[in-house]
Amino acid sequence: MSENDLERHRAALLLLARAQLARHRNLGLDASDLVQRTYEDAWRARDQFRGGTDEQLFAWLRKVLHHNFLDAYDQAHAGKRDAARQALEADLTGSFVGLDDLLAASHTSPSEAATRSEELARLAAALEQLPEAQREAVILKDLVGLTLREIGEQLGCAETATAGLLFRGRQRLKQLLADG
Repeated sequence: MSENDLERHRAALLLLARAQLARHRNLGLDASDLVQRTYEDAWRARDQFRGGTDEQLFAWLRKVLHHNFLDAYDQAHAGKRDAARQALEADLTGSFVGLDDLLAASHTSPSEAATRSEELARLAAALEQLPEAQREAVILKDLVGLTLREIGEQLGCAETATAGLLFRGRQRLKQLLADG
């Protein structure tokens, strides 16, 4: 495993981290910092990686990210193991499993899984090009599944403004993906 192997997955991990942090804002974390910490931990533990494929590497990196979320929660809550942490762990596990399904369903071939992984990387890179408010609106609606009202509360704007951000973000995203 080289640094380039790790770097290839940065955009997808950043997308996943942003989606989770949108759901769990009380952790006080930055998605980029969390992904960077994940890369540092993965690099230090690279001799523990037993996989051989790019998909296995990405699955392993997601596990490292998952543990970093839980560690951040523990730090934010003085190490107390409580019902909220258990809910966070279940939510993270479900989200990461959902991403696994998106990337490589059990009935897909290795080439189909690679194609899905490339598509996710393209989506993550295109999302990075959106203005921050549009990116947040798209992530909160399409990846997290919040309502317009809930998104508006998080972004501090009216439902109509949220709908506009979402519409413009989706339109720009379609354009970026078509151009790419």
